Amino acid sequence: KADGKAENVDAKLVTDCARDGDQAAILAFNEYTDHLSSACASIFNLLDPEVIALGGGLSGAGDFLFKPLEVKITKKCFYKTHGAVVAARMGNDAGIIGAAMLKADAAKE
Repeated sequence: KADGKAENVDAKLVTDCARDGDQAAILAFNEYTDHLSSACASIFNLLDPEVIALGGGLSGAGDFLFKPLEVKITKKCFYKTHGAVVAARMGNDAGIIGAAMLKADAAKE
């Protein structure tokens, strides 16, 4: 699917291939969720927020991402219960919208 070119590989392709059962993609996706779950568990352990909202294109993977992520986070958290991890409402546009809002606020001052 990447035509043998590393530059054609992105998170969406890895996710799509993992969903299709490609073993290399599954390994990459599992490693990604391991690292992401460590980061989220650290945030929960240190700050105890009610919600962590994940944006970007990969957050569109839905339950394929969030279900294994929840299992891994729960194993790594100090607390029996922790906040929720959800997809950011703005999805992949969250960063650009936030930057525009910061610029708008700065222009008011």
